[in-house]
Amino acid sequence: MAILTSAGIGIQFDLAGMAIFGGGVDWDVHRIVGSLITLPILGMLAQAFMSPRLIAVRELTAVLATSYLLQIAVVVVGREVDMPLVAALHPTNGALMFGISVRLAFRSLR
Repeated sequence: MAILTSAGIGIQFDLAGMAIFGGGVDWDVHRIVGSLITLPILGMLAQAFMSPRLIAVRELTAVLATSYLLQIAVVVVGREVDMPLVAALHPTNGALMFGISVRLAFRSLR
């Protein structure tokens, strides 16, 4: 699931670039894929806390899930409260999420 999450986040960067630079994709596609990324993240979180052999990745998985919630929050706050500097944290947090998911993916391959 970590590999799927990493791939989904990577795709998100491409979709955002396509939406910005006129690549034939609008922001709705980015939102839909972003929403779908919830599924593998929740799956990893459930596995990490239910399986004793995954105790070593619990903390990192919880950080990924928290970062996902933050990812949504920075957009909502940025838009609703008109704070573009907060919304600008969205791609930075996305990069953090990508790094965490890649690390989890490498750990899952061991």
